[in-house]
Amino acid sequence: MIIDVDGSVRAGTVPALVERLTSHDPSGKPAGLYYRVLFRFCFLDPTFIKTFLMTYKSFTTLDELFDHLVRRFSIRTPEGLSPSEAEEWRKLKQHIIQMRYVIVHSCELNLCRF
Repeated sequence: MIIDVDGSVRAGTVPALVERLTSHDPSGKPAGLYYRVLFRFCFLDPTFIKTFLMTYKSFTTLDELFDHLVRRFSIRTPEGLSPSEAEEWRKLKQHIIQMRYVIVHSCELNLCRF
């Protein structure tokens, strides 16, 4: 993915763009654990979402996009984690990715207005 100095996305592969669209990681945001967790639930980049949804048909199909989004939503807990690590991973990554998927899908269905 190519990211400008201001943090905006210039280009990327479809899987990379979908990952950014549903990212669990608000890089460069507040450092404290409480603020990072809170920010992950609240942080959305409406400009990126709107731009992506308005332009994706120029570089992919709806079927391909849907397949990538479903794969992203279906992300599984990595093997080898202890039960407590797996629970933390689900809370801090899987659930956030799935919530972002729902938000993006809602926007795609025109339920959101940015």
